[in-house]
Amino acid sequence: MTTEWFAPPGAGIGAVVQATLRKALALYQGTPHASAWVHHHLRRLEAPLSVAIVGPRQAGKSTLLNALAGAELAATGTGTGIPVATWYTDGPTAQALAYSSDGSALELPMSSPGTGLGVVNGPDVPAETERVMIEWPARSLRGIALIDTPGVDAPAASGPGWPRLMRTVAEADAVVYVTPRPRPSDVEFLEALHGSHLARANPVNVVVVFSRADEMGAGTVEAMVTARRIARQHLRDSGLAALCQHILPVAGLLSEGARTLQEPDFAALAGLAGVEQNALSAILVSADRLAAAATPSVSAEARTRLLRRFGLYGIRLATTLIRRGFDTTRSLSAELTQRGGLVELRETISQLFTGGQDVLKARSALLGLETVLRSDPQPGTRDLFLEVRRLLADAHEFRELRLLAALRAGRTGLPGDLVEEAVQLTGGHGSSPGERLGSESGDDELIEIAEGALEQWRHYAENPLAAQSARQAAQTVVRSCEGLIAALAPGLA
Repeated sequence: MTTEWFAPPGAGIGAVVQATLRKALALYQGTPHASAWVHHHLRRLEAPLSVAIVGPRQAGKSTLLNALAGAELAATGTGTGIPVATWYTDGPTAQALAYSSDGSALELPMSSPGTGLGVVNGPDVPAETERVMIEWPARSLRGIALIDTPGVDAPAASGPGWPRLMRTVAEADAVVYVTPRPRPSDVEFLEALHGSHLARANPVNVVVVFSRADEMGAGTVEAMVTARRIARQHLRDSGLAALCQHILPVAGLLSEGARTLQEPDFAALAGLAGVEQNALSAILVSADRLAAAATPSVSAEARTRLLRRFGLYGIRLATTLIRRGFDTTRSLSAELTQRGGLVELRETISQLFTGGQDVLKARSALLGLETVLRSDPQPGTRDLFLEVRRLLADAHEFRELRLLAALRAGRTGLPGDLVEEAVQLTGGHGSSPGERLGSESGDDELIEIAEGALEQWRHYAENPLAAQSARQAAQTVVRSCEGLIAALAPGLA
């Protein structure tokens, strides 16, 4: 054995997983396919965080991706999308490549965002394509890869599109599950999506989005208030809560329109906002009335475009906001983005996924390695398989992820005044010692704060009157405090 098979004492989970993957490489030297897969995940540890956007057909996945990216990169609408998983990443120049199963790549023609076709037109993708990789210069894509996936109806785990979707999810570090509104089939879809029993028991990388939140509130200007109340209710007491870290509503069409708002659309919205209030309310009753309305300041073509890009809810909200003083393209775009739920989603992705991306990528690699070791056993792989299982179950970084999921879902039994402190100490607001301890002080003061927190949480972990789930949560926080002290002053913890 070589020393590179072993991580140094006290190493983080990233170094441990790298060493584990290198050991797997040695065991699979004579197995090209498995060896190539392990090499792939070693490279993935250094790549940007990957987030797969998945869900049933016509759930609004591509619309949500465009909203997150801030550009109309993915075609939307029935029958317009790319029929395979499509990765969108930041790059110096625009480029699209279609990869076949043999690894060969074909460059695809691209259009400009906003033309209605999407950056890559679905019919241009060869039938034998396994995935499409699109690079597009965009600040929103720096440090993250968004993966658009074809819709797969649930329950249909044996359907023709399901194996391909499962392969994509297995490669992704995190998942945004998109559903138009809460439905009974969502639980079955997510249970199948989690795959292995171990992953299903530890849903640390999934966020659920109700993508047509405006419809949950009957399309009124205050629809998002209703949608947020419904999302909180599902996070407290529905079957979805046990299968994700967070549930939140987003008005997908509005959010895409807000993030890609241009002057011509703003001018058309401002023209409608200038219509007398009662007359405007009458024409915004339905899409048909708006299309047929006589509005000299806004052409029929412009009204049709607004409906396609914002929907009735978005137009109602935008015209109301313009009347209230959001009378520039920039200010209206920012306010619509906030009210449509996209800001909260982006902050959630940042907190839950981006901030802990090294841990999520390590977890993805271990789950994939577990699959390879089970499906292609070789001499010596059984011990490694057991080690991978142990890491997935017991590594403290993964325990923190599971605790954060339970804390946000209210499943720990901890008193309310301790929940936020537990979130912070276990890395929910950042992984550095200062972020975990809520202080910008020097190391000596941080050690003092950490020691105080350690004493408090040890006391709670040993409290016989606390619920077992609360004591278990406290034990994880205790280990986090010990880790902080060890990092700040090796030898004290």
